[in-house]
Amino acid sequence: VTRGYDQLLKSSVGLELNLIGLRTDEAKFRLEKYLDDCRLKHFSTVRIIHGFGTGALRNMVQAYLDTQKDLTYRPGHMNEGAGGATVVIFK
Repeated sequence: VTRGYDQLLKSSVGLELNLIGLRTDEAKFRLEKYLDDCRLKHFSTVRIIHGFGTGALRNMVQAYLDTQKDLTYRPGHMNEGAGGATVVIFK
């Protein structure tokens, strides 16, 4: 019984993805999988947390989102992480 519950927890998808501290290649892999999972769950809006840092994660996230035809995105508002987060809106 516990094993099934553990598997459920591992497979659950939240409304945000935190990429802070990851290298861009690992972050991109997680971002791709996360967005696919969000599509399967029919989420309408999610938040990607990339932080400020050098801007490498933000640039990678936004460059990848630019290639996706089924969504739009915007920088987070002040209460959403401001420039350290990107809000994704699925069409």
